[in-house]
Amino acid sequence: MFSTKPKLLKVLILCFFSINAYCQKIEFGNSLKVLTDLKSPTAAQLENFGNLNVSYQSGSPNIAIPIFTLEAKHFRYPISLSYTAKGIPVNAVAGVAGLGWHMNAVSSITYQRFGEKDFLVPFNSADNQSNRRWFTLSNSCGGTCTGNCTYTNGQDKTTALLYSKAVNPKDLPEIYSLNTPVINGKFFFQGRSGFTMPASDLKIDNYIQSTDNFTVTSGGIHVRDTEGNLYIFSSMYDAYANNGLFLTKILTADNDSIKFYYNKVNIRYRAEPSRVSIEHMKGQYPCSGGFTSYPQEENVPKENKLEELFVDSIVAGNGTKVEFIYSARKDLVSLDNAAVTAKKLDRVNVYDYNRNLKKQFAFRYSYFGDSTNTENCYLKLLSFRQVVPGQNLAMKHTFDYNPIVLPGRLYSRTDTIGYYTRLSGNDINIKGARDTIASGACMLERINYPSGGYTLLKYENNKLLYKTPLRIKTLADYTPDGKQYNFRSFEYQEALSYNKNYRYEKVMYELKSTCVGSSAAFVKCPAIMRTSTSLSDLYESYYYANVDEGYPKVTEYFGSDTALGKKEYYYTIPQVNVEYGIWNPTVLLSKELTYKKTNTGFKLISEVENSYNDFAAFRPADRFEEVNHPAIRRTRGLSFSVRYEEQIAANCNGVPGVICSPYDIEQWSIVLNSVPVLPTKKITRQYADNIATPITSTESYLYNETRSLSPTTIITTNSKDETITVKKGYAFSFPGVAVYDSMQARNMKSITVKDSIFNNSTRIFVTTNNYGFTDASGKLIAPASYEIQHTNNSPEVRLTYHRYDAQGNILERSKTNDVHEVYLWGYNNTYPVAKILGSTYDQVIAIVNPNILQRPASDQQLRDELNKIRTTFANSNVQISTYTYAPLIGITSETDAAGRTTFYEYDAFSRLKAIRDMNNKILKYYCYNYAGQQTECTDAVYYNTALSGTFTKNDCPSGYNPQGPVVYTVPAGKYGSLQSQQAADAQAQSDMTANGQLYANNNSGCWKIYYNQPITRMVAKNDCPNDYPGIPLPYTVDSARYTGYTQDDANQKAINEIDANGQAYANANGSCATLYANEIQSQWFTRNNCGTGYTGGQYQYTVAAGTYHSSVSTADANQQALNDINANGQNQANLHGTCTCDQEGYKLINGNCEKGTKVPFQEPISGGQCRNGYYYQFSDGSTSVKYYTSTTAC
Repeated sequence: MFSTKPKLLKVLILCFFSINAYCQKIEFGNSLKVLTDLKSPTAAQLENFGNLNVSYQSGSPNIAIPIFTLEAKHFRYPISLSYTAKGIPVNAVAGVAGLGWHMNAVSSITYQRFGEKDFLVPFNSADNQSNRRWFTLSNSCGGTCTGNCTYTNGQDKTTALLYSKAVNPKDLPEIYSLNTPVINGKFFFQGRSGFTMPASDLKIDNYIQSTDNFTVTSGGIHVRDTEGNLYIFSSMYDAYANNGLFLTKILTADNDSIKFYYNKVNIRYRAEPSRVSIEHMKGQYPCSGGFTSYPQEENVPKENKLEELFVDSIVAGNGTKVEFIYSARKDLVSLDNAAVTAKKLDRVNVYDYNRNLKKQFAFRYSYFGDSTNTENCYLKLLSFRQVVPGQNLAMKHTFDYNPIVLPGRLYSRTDTIGYYTRLSGNDINIKGARDTIASGACMLERINYPSGGYTLLKYENNKLLYKTPLRIKTLADYTPDGKQYNFRSFEYQEALSYNKNYRYEKVMYELKSTCVGSSAAFVKCPAIMRTSTSLSDLYESYYYANVDEGYPKVTEYFGSDTALGKKEYYYTIPQVNVEYGIWNPTVLLSKELTYKKTNTGFKLISEVENSYNDFAAFRPADRFEEVNHPAIRRTRGLSFSVRYEEQIAANCNGVPGVICSPYDIEQWSIVLNSVPVLPTKKITRQYADNIATPITSTESYLYNETRSLSPTTIITTNSKDETITVKKGYAFSFPGVAVYDSMQARNMKSITVKDSIFNNSTRIFVTTNNYGFTDASGKLIAPASYEIQHTNNSPEVRLTYHRYDAQGNILERSKTNDVHEVYLWGYNNTYPVAKILGSTYDQVIAIVNPNILQRPASDQQLRDELNKIRTTFANSNVQISTYTYAPLIGITSETDAAGRTTFYEYDAFSRLKAIRDMNNKILKYYCYNYAGQQTECTDAVYYNTALSGTFTKNDCPSGYNPQGPVVYTVPAGKYGSLQSQQAADAQAQSDMTANGQLYANNNSGCWKIYYNQPITRMVAKNDCPNDYPGIPLPYTVDSARYTGYTQDDANQKAINEIDANGQAYANANGSCATLYANEIQSQWFTRNNCGTGYTGGQYQYTVAAGTYHSSVSTADANQQALNDINANGQNQANLHGTCTCDQEGYKLINGNCEKGTKVPFQEPISGGQCRNGYYYQFSDGSTSVKYYTSTTAC
């Protein structure tokens, strides 16, 4: 399997908003990767349930459940379910996944509107105004009110308001929040360009026109990350205060895309009531007709409009689709139409490019509070499950919450930042101190995992000045059997923040004039309209809502009795004077210390110290807004705010101890600053036992902030004062080269082109990734070659990338002076299906059918198609490796260059379960068990039963027939399944279907077609009465009625027909005749087939009377008998006659007729005569009789 390129985001830059971006690691450098490395799948890792991460500087646990990661080539878009464990305000509106939960699938840009939208006002006239003007009200604390009340500086209130409106059509500059699963944070607009706080290399452009209707085609706001991926935000939603744009498309740097589709619902609902009062600058104003008491006040119902865009589906360019299914809910019902409600998320379905459902996730809910009252209940997530469609299988998370229930979103007795307090009374302006018990209402306290284990969360009061009320105190993880295996506790120091010497209230103020008195004595006096609600802090909270707070030191203890040690984290906020401006300083990790527990306490074992850049060098005075550096961007806006001060005057118009002028009116010129916050040094110290001096290494970072916030030089120094320096070259380092200019234009600022490595001051190695356009259109930029250079030697090209497809997939590459590597892609160009060494792409692609590669009906079909490459290059040096996949799950088979196939099988949750060899024997079997569970494989392995099928060769040429059917057998146990017996048998059936006919075609022959010759046989009727003979008649099989493997085979089939049908035909069509029987006939025969030395005996062959019959005469019947004797007599004599071993020179010895040895002799007789003769000597010592031949003289 090809390895995927990790998302090497620059931690520093792309996580510019993340408070703990510097708390985990510092990574620099990146290069565009080519997918070429092949790896086999390994066992899935068990999900790391429990051991939750914590944002130490804020005390917030990071609770997130991954759901699915949508892939578009190198780009990853993770979808997850997360929980905000910081406390829940009373007037909170639950999202689609329940109160406190957030479905991290939707990406948006949100903001609070202050007057005209900034992206519709590209030029800000407030940039030229002074920072601050004061309008302090006069002390009209006695006497008769005549004329106008005035300001101490001589300007009346009306002039101040007109001045403000004249210089800028809006009040405050808007701060935008970018929220995606990949990048998050805040930015502002200066003209049509957006700048992040703190600064980053993100490129933000405003393409919205002042008449824009916020359609998808209107341009929207474009955000490019530092790898060149483009996020387009176009769909708009607009509530009363919060506004935003939704992400509609991601265009990746490698020419892929992810598109987002939405549905919308509009809901008008009641929220926390507001109280409006008119307040003069002192308790009473004496006027004609008596005194008028202030404040004058009334409660004003507050209504919110929810224009909810909820994601309907997300579709990747490769066809993968994530679908979101919703239903109605009870806690948010429209005031206009009770049938219209907000939505709750019920299911998430994941489909592959063929619309096959691959994964499914389900949500189950109830409600906090009274579900019969829509304003007194909140949607409550009970469980989240990954389910297997059609099977009763699920991996389930369930959740337990604090039993204290929020009182409903119309409840007004909250603390100063909107969280539940148990105050008495009905005055909505009663804003009490933080209630540390009630503020935990509805909070998540226990997470139950699919493993059976669980995590307990315990909170305590958060001491941050303006943030949420809770922070984590302890985290305890338990195994399924209830044993605690991980315990962490946290200790916090006093909060870091910006402190002012006066109090901001959570209210909104506007300057008003009011007429006091009656009749001709009306007096116009300055006043303030005060709108009080816990979340309407559009002015005073502007600062606190947009700066970070944190703790200077957080200690994390491990183990219930700290027995496992501790870690200390030290944080800092850059201290610059920003009283007149906001630059969102980030809480920075300055030091991290790790201790182990000893008998006497804690011993330091490691230390990491971080340093960051300081822009104080560019600041001429202690006013940050006057810092002048090209890497710093800013914008301004005007606002009026009210500062509340308890000033007790010793004497006010002769009345001692009177509270005078409790309000100051300020005109602010708000300055937003985008400032780079960059690490400049990281020192790591390791402390070993019995060694006083630590082992130290230092990394230093240098930048060119005006071009990029990626480091241009990284210097590493060890304890011996030896240094390794890496000088990094980015696209901006090569101006005038078309491809690098294009990379700059695409904001590909984190892509490393060249790394030069120095040992002290000596260059030792250089690597260069040369980039190029993949085709004439210039749409896609990819590596063109890779070079290395040793010391001062000439550069050497090590890799050349010859060809890519339109999706950026590598098709052909080669090492220098080596064979070419060719890659074929399939499954909608998503997965590599073949790697070929020693050929070219044009040669290989001509062999296969691309349509089968892109949409194979089965793994076997794809393997068969790819095997055409093996066949074509058989007996050559070309090496072919091929692969099949289950889309969105993993590789299902890989066939190596030797033709050996390995199969991979997955369980219902897409985890690797078994590895099988080419004979489908299970090589490895994986079981997934959690701590505290029985460590054995509980899943049965099912093996197929034997299966046989009959197949006939079907590829014979014309004029030939298959020789006959053959039997193809899948033996029992050849296939194994971890799911069911049916699944194992289905594999065997698939084998039968795929290979049975092929086996018949390969293992059966074709024969030439022979036709039978005409054959006739005489057949007599055999069912005549009284033994009368039937008269024979011909039965004929015409020619070419039968075919056969040979002529004889075809003729035999004709004979078989006669055998089967002839007699029936004769009986049906023949006739009977009168019979004459033969008389007994006999004849003697001599056996003539005896062996050597034997003499055949006589045998009489007899034909009994009545053996033959004739319808002609007895003589004719006798002649039939004689014919029988002539034909069969000698044969019968040879079968039944005797053979006697009595010939000359032979003797029967031990059952064998043995020939003796002839021995001549001469014996005398009378008269000088001798008889000549011979006899035979036998093996048993005996001799035969003597045979005399002649008489001669002796």
